[in-house]
Amino acid sequence: MNADDRQPQWQRPYWLFCAAATALFLLGALLRSNQIMGQDEISHYYKLVGLLYHQGYVDPAGLITFSPHLYPLSAWALCEALGRFTPFVLRLCGILYWLGTIGLLAWLCRPRHNLAGDTQSISPLWRALPIVLIACMPMAMQAAVIIEIDQTALPFFTLLLCCAVRSYADRPGWRRAALTALVLAAALWCRLSTPLLLLPLFMAYALLLRWRWQRVAGLALALVAGWAIFHLSWLLYGRLSGVNAAGVFDYLRRSFGETTVGARAASRGQHSVLTALYLSFWGLNPYVLLALAWALWQLLRELWRNRRLRTDDLFLLAGLWLLAGYVVVGGALFGFPKYHCPALPLLALGLIMTGGKAWQRGEASVAARQWPTLAACALATCVLALAAMGDPLHVLRSDLRIAQAVAEPLRPMLFELALRLAATYGGAALILAWAWRWQRAALLPALIATALGINTAMVIRQATAPYATGYIYGDCGETLMVADMIKDNGWSAHDVIVPIEVSQGLPWAPELYVAPQNWAESTAMAQRISTEQPEMIAVSPLINPVTQLRVLAEDPALQMALGDYCQSRIGGRYWLWLRRCPK
Repeated sequence: MNADDRQPQWQRPYWLFCAAATALFLLGALLRSNQIMGQDEISHYYKLVGLLYHQGYVDPAGLITFSPHLYPLSAWALCEALGRFTPFVLRLCGILYWLGTIGLLAWLCRPRHNLAGDTQSISPLWRALPIVLIACMPMAMQAAVIIEIDQTALPFFTLLLCCAVRSYADRPGWRRAALTALVLAAALWCRLSTPLLLLPLFMAYALLLRWRWQRVAGLALALVAGWAIFHLSWLLYGRLSGVNAAGVFDYLRRSFGETTVGARAASRGQHSVLTALYLSFWGLNPYVLLALAWALWQLLRELWRNRRLRTDDLFLLAGLWLLAGYVVVGGALFGFPKYHCPALPLLALGLIMTGGKAWQRGEASVAARQWPTLAACALATCVLALAAMGDPLHVLRSDLRIAQAVAEPLRPMLFELALRLAATYGGAALILAWAWRWQRAALLPALIATALGINTAMVIRQATAPYATGYIYGDCGETLMVADMIKDNGWSAHDVIVPIEVSQGLPWAPELYVAPQNWAESTAMAQRISTEQPEMIAVSPLINPVTQLRVLAEDPALQMALGDYCQSRIGGRYWLWLRRCPK
């Protein structure tokens, strides 16, 4: 039986496999959809969509322009279609974007007759492995339910943009150039920084394809046209709606300056290491990185041999480009690497498109016999990670921060974390060696199966955890407990000084809350406390930087202002100062 005869019999199992993975992703995302929101979610896009839903463009000056408005407009449209504005509806918008991303990935990876080069040798069912890897990645599940643009709409349009450029590379022509321009404009309507970061890569990609100069110029003109379409349409939107159209460009210039030569650049090395740690625990674990390194080696070897790239290599290059760039300048806000989310589908697709013959040894019949080995590898790794790894994100985002805030020793926690990680990754290496060396499974699928086991264990642990796994990682309901205390005592917004996260249990406007950066001005805060005499003051190691909490505990001016207050704590995660001591 030749390859063409085998295609129909593999089509149905492939799509069933993708559908099952998508259903698991949807279940995991929905289980996270009732968690509390973080500071940026509340004060940025939740507020923006709420203003659009309730009053439209009555007050355009109050509509933020950190990014263009494609995501909030789509969330607003969904709220109008469902007839309600709630956090769940906005999270549903993100889930729908990610379902679209997974669907596009499944369509691109589907078994076909006309694939060029080494990708013909990939067993059709094995093409579903990257889909499963994305669908079972905790980072993707959490991204879908965070109310922000970088991890919801942007991954879909970034993948679509790379598909358009690759389509032009296959068959250059004015129609595909126009499509590339339109998709670039749509991606820029999501976010300026990520599409602009990809533009030099696209031009380098065109040069390494060894095109004639006319083709390279055609791609450059398409990209310039895409920017022009976005720029003119955004200015027109600003003129018609009254929104500050210059805001997105000011924000881009300001954020670029801060992360390259500004204040944030000084601590770039420390932030890069911490970001890499967060990425590994959110799903890009060492075995995913090894798989990507193997695929990159395949790409470089073919480039050296043929002196040119293949058109399919764009996805891996774009994913690695974004990943590396945002590790250096992006960071992991609130412990979540949101800027890196657009790279995830590109990296998964790159494993298929660039991996080539590294996927299997022998014919499809041999590949089919390796499925039990890969399933056993993933299952064994999952069981090992569930038993040994724990939740390293909870250690970093909650346990260590609380210990730092109260000056407890960190070494025992770090030592235990290191032992758990060594046991997990070391045991996974033995399982991988069994599958690859003794069971003769192909290396790349075996690496993905091992990574899948670790990620699935993390998904299960987060889904069954009694705490939040979003921006306020580790919250066990204490934020809403503080809100309940305020409501039970009948206090108004002027009677308390609390974080904005508490607003989810109260009917007050976000402007009435105290952002963490306000505590950096200790003298001003001490004067405010002495003047206003609030009934309650609340801070949290899950929200406030540890340095602020140490200042709060040690600053003489603050200690004098809080001298008549009674201090209490809720589970160690909230520190309260009450003017009237409870009896």
